Amino acid sequence: MTESAPSTRPTWTDEQALALHAIRAAFRQSKIPFGDAQSAAERAVIPSNLPEGLFITSTMVPPSLDIPASILQNPVVHPAETPLFFYTTSAEPPSLGGMPARGTKVIFFVHGGGNVIGHPTGQGTLPFLSDLVRKLVAGISARALIAAPSFRLATVPENCFPAALQDLYSAYSYLIKEGYDAKDVTIAGESGGGNLALILTYLISQSSPHALPDHVVTIAPAADLTHTLSDFAKAQADADLLSIASYEAASSQYLAAFPANDPLASSTFINFPPSWPKTLIMVGTADQLIDASRTIAKKIEEAGNTVKLIEFDDLPHGWWLFPSIFNQINDAIDKIVQFVQS
Repeated sequence: MTESAPSTRPTWTDEQALALHAIRAAFRQSKIPFGDAQSAAERAVIPSNLPEGLFITSTMVPPSLDIPASILQNPVVHPAETPLFFYTTSAEPPSLGGMPARGTKVIFFVHGGGNVIGHPTGQGTLPFLSDLVRKLVAGISARALIAAPSFRLATVPENCFPAALQDLYSAYSYLIKEGYDAKDVTIAGESGGGNLALILTYLISQSSPHALPDHVVTIAPAADLTHTLSDFAKAQADADLLSIASYEAASSQYLAAFPANDPLASSTFINFPPSWPKTLIMVGTADQLIDASRTIAKKIEEAGNTVKLIEFDDLPHGWWLFPSIFNQINDAIDKIVQFVQS
């Protein structure tokens, strides 16, 4: 089912217009990092000065012993420890090493950044997840938290494909083995993380001893790394925040020699099984990557599964990370919480 959000094209103030222009300029002039990578310990650091009422803890997840063989084929890339961050609204940390509270709702969140930048507590991700966990806790009677892994970024050869998938699989496996029930878990992600979230779910469905999550949520998944665009998508170039060239550069760096049209690289090529979880996809119509959202929604529906596609008028890629400019994020978070509750 496709739902078009009401037309919410903002009336820009001078301040908003200048901010939007500055964001575009910064994105289009930025360079993709290469040659340097943070260690797992460096990625596990929790920022100071968190928003009031928000608590973040982290734990180091060991490589899973049941990582699917399909993501162990690269002789340069080996499983590694993965920092896993927990967002909560309680000072009491999640019950690790023991059984968590029965019925705890978990959003397993995969950050975006084209697999070359980003972090679970990054500048845009922190406020987004803070608002999401608050509304999640307020909207349900059971306990709730967000679990967000800091997977390896493809800034050095040993962190390229499939390092991110190995890390994400290990983190999901860890949650399930810790006692969190898959029926209470939602795998979610934004942009490149939305693609990874879909591929992780696919890996679980194909070759994992673990149960599938109950829901999947993606925001503007960058899910076709061949970057083949429809005429409609091409027409959004002037409105979008990022150029196609920047997407292509990040994808090339991440994949190295792996084919972009493989379902482990681009989730638009997944043959979705009949057991696929209920899925919510949200995307803006000014996003050059909108084709992937529409293709995935159609394929999930054709496989006989439940999927909801929401298109927000005139919003570019990355809009959810800039709440001071795009206030539609409040509506989007409400829709995510309602969907997770369903």
